Amino acid sequence: VIFDCDGVLVDRTNLRAVAGVRDVLDGLASRTVATCVVSQSQRTRVDLTMSATDLARYFDDRVYTASLVPRGKPLPDLFLYAATRMGAEPRRCAVIEGSASGVRAAVAAGMRVFAYATDEDPAELTRAGATTFRTMEELPGLLERDAGDGAGGRRGTQPEAVVRLREAYEAFGAGDGRLLAQLLADDV
Repeated sequence: VIFDCDGVLVDRTNLRAVAGVRDVLDGLASRTVATCVVSQSQRTRVDLTMSATDLARYFDDRVYTASLVPRGKPLPDLFLYAATRMGAEPRRCAVIEGSASGVRAAVAAGMRVFAYATDEDPAELTRAGATTFRTMEELPGLLERDAGDGAGGRRGTQPEAVVRLREAYEAFGAGDGRLLAQLLADDV
C-alpha cells in the first residue's frame, strides 16, 4: 500500500497524524502488508513531518519523493519507482491519495487508487479514477473488498508507454539506468 504524505497521513493544517491513520497502519502491519510513502515534497520536509507526527516508525526508509525521479505527478514515475523499490508489481499496489494529480499518476501507473476526500472535491477525485472515502475507518474495508474481488489490479491492459516506463524503472531499480535514460531522452 502506497500512501501520499500530505493530506492523507498528515493533516496539513495542524501538523498531526490524520485521525484513524495509526489504526490503519497498525492493521496493515499486523497482516505484514508492505507500505511506503510517496510525496511531491522535499525529503527533508517529509522526514520532519513524519517524525513530528510519530509516523516515521511505520515506514522506516520506505519514503520516496519526487526528487528521486525525473518527472513528478501527474506522471506515473514516482509511483512506478516506489513499486520497484518495494519489489511489487504496479497492478498489485493500492495507492491512498489526496489529490487529483496524484490519483491520475497512480492510475497511469496501473495501480488501484483510493482517495481520502477531505480537502479535495470527491467528484473530481472520482473522475480522476479513484474510489473515494471520507474517514480512515472506511479504508480497511475498502482495501479488503478490493483484495477479495479477485481483480488483482486494474482491469484491462496498460498503454505501451506505461509498460515501457515500468520496465525501465524495474531495470533502474536493479542498477541499470540505460533504459530509463533512453526513454526519458525519447520523452515517453
